[in-house]
Amino acid sequence: MNHLIVFLVSIFLLPINICQAEWMSDVDKKYEVSKPQLYKKVAKAKTLISSANGNSDLNYQALGILREVLKKDQKFAPAYVQVARLIANFGHRIGNEIDGSALMSQEGSLLAALKIEPNYDYAIVMMGYTKMYQGKLDEAEDYYKRAIKMKSHYPYLKSQMAQLERRRGNYPQSLELGIQAYNENIDTPTIAAGAITEIIYSYEKLDGDNNNELEVWHSKREELEPNIAWNWGHHAQFRLYRIGDYENSIKYAKKALSLMNYQNARCTLAKAYYAKWANIKDIESRKAEAEEIFAKARSIYVSGEMVALEFGRNPVLKSASKPLLKKMTGLFTKYEDLKKQDRCY
Repeated sequence: MNHLIVFLVSIFLLPINICQAEWMSDVDKKYEVSKPQLYKKVAKAKTLISSANGNSDLNYQALGILREVLKKDQKFAPAYVQVARLIANFGHRIGNEIDGSALMSQEGSLLAALKIEPNYDYAIVMMGYTKMYQGKLDEAEDYYKRAIKMKSHYPYLKSQMAQLERRRGNYPQSLELGIQAYNENIDTPTIAAGAITEIIYSYEKLDGDNNNELEVWHSKREELEPNIAWNWGHHAQFRLYRIGDYENSIKYAKKALSLMNYQNARCTLAKAYYAKWANIKDIESRKAEAEEIFAKARSIYVSGEMVALEFGRNPVLKSASKPLLKKMTGLFTKYEDLKKQDRCY
């Protein structure tokens, strides 16, 4: 990954996965009028980045377009903002985080945009986003306040502020902002779904039993964006880890994998299979089925010992821990199998 980021920096003289609606900054409108052909290319790249959702081909198409634009005009500020978004796509990590090197490159790209257009609210808000992911929360807030003072209508501003409060541990405030963002953008599915993600994360952090609320919001997000694999994978994790519902966890993980074959969903599927095996293994009429399920789980993630240890730390899945450890005792695992399996931890 680092060599790719260095390559991007060298191309663009310096450097999020935030999907955009049809909102346009006044700065973008200015460039659309002054240099329509170049702006048309940037708009195309923007669409590709927004719709990539893990599709590296779309990201590379956007890379080629932005490289072409900046080769023609190194002071085309809107291109640098899209470069920052593109780098976030390349640097995205499981758990809604971004690689540290990518964050440095993003910041460089946004600084370039702001050097050209100091009042570019799109770049200002995204700089807040970058600072937030760098862990510089007070600096992030300063950028967000600057955008608010400018009366920017950037559609993800309130969702990002919800995330900022969540990172500070202010979960009730984060939830309130997330719900506001959802209600204000309920007619724009992509933006509303982004707000729901913040609502879900906040509920996960709040004390008490919030499972009913979480189920409602997971389902709403899937209704809004049924073709986003991560939504289904996240739902699968919720059903397994918080409820112990391995059947629906298997169902949702499979749905996620039907949309995109990615590691996190595969690992969730394996763990749900292990949990199901532990639940049905002693039922006489289902012993053969249990062994088939165990084989499926192990074909995805061979180290059942690691899963058993994780289950042991989870009150919902704890009962599956000892049977799984016992099952794994004496099973011979070839080194070649360990090397090729999914790294779930």
